[in-house]
Amino acid sequence: MHSSFETSILKDHLEKLYAFCIIAKMGSLSQACRQLESSQAALSHSLKTLETALKVELFHRTPRGVTLTEPGKVLYEFAKKILLEMDTVEEKLKNPDQTFSGKLHLGTETALSAHFWPPILSALEKTYPEMNLNLACGKKEDLIQSLLSRELHAIVTVEPNPQKGLKVIPLYETDFKLFASPSRVKGAMSIESLGTPRILADSVSHLEYFNPAMKLLATFGIQRQESFVLNHLQTVIQMTLQGLGFGFLPEDSVRSFVKSKQLVEVKIAGVPQTLGKMKICLTVQEDSAEDKLVQALTEVLIQESQTKHEHVRLVK
Repeated sequence: MHSSFETSILKDHLEKLYAFCIIAKMGSLSQACRQLESSQAALSHSLKTLETALKVELFHRTPRGVTLTEPGKVLYEFAKKILLEMDTVEEKLKNPDQTFSGKLHLGTETALSAHFWPPILSALEKTYPEMNLNLACGKKEDLIQSLLSRELHAIVTVEPNPQKGLKVIPLYETDFKLFASPSRVKGAMSIESLGTPRILADSVSHLEYFNPAMKLLATFGIQRQESFVLNHLQTVIQMTLQGLGFGFLPEDSVRSFVKSKQLVEVKIAGVPQTLGKMKICLTVQEDSAEDKLVQALTEVLIQESQTKHEHVRLVK
């Protein structure tokens, strides 16, 4: 009796799955050819062979490129999972005696990546030097989709909405406050001396926290200038450092600048310093939460979030 593997059509075409995924991701044969360093004729032949073997059409061809058919979408989700697992297997084969050998594909919100990962990576390298990490940055919504489609093993983001099949593990909570260059602030300020400040914020990643904070300040009679619209955390930090306004920033993003006295907290008499709270979480697939690599990563993330971010609260 033949096993299902022996009779599988795909077993004879596994090498074509990578090219298929690149075409699907690029949405263009010509762009896929450049990435794969292949001729269009060879790539078209490989794709046609795969479609003929499976007896389905995988792409809709248009003058502007290609899009996945319904069967193509099914194969794409399967192929991404297989290719991700192949990376992990290869790493384990290279290091068969290492318990935590393997490659983890991780995603992080762009606004978190610069200040979150350095202490974490340092700890991981000391504890699990054989662990191989591939880090990607992006928007929370895109990262969640990549996790659901198994392109990523885990993601670190601001707390996501609950989704079936995903396990959310809280790491820590940080406060939003106003920060400024020392040249702009001399001790505690009164509302009167504050005037109409320019308040800088990341309008993409932090908008849901910024709007309520501005409403809170308005209840104290504080109105702000609306002269800049920014969409990147690092830009907000740099402009704040240059003295171009007060930065509406999460504490953990500017800890090093406060420690080196390049930035100070803005203290306004009679006004709360904390203008919002943001919870940072690790999210994994429920069925991979018990994987040794994922467990090792989770343990280090929780420990380092508590020790390296000592100014923030560990979420219980």
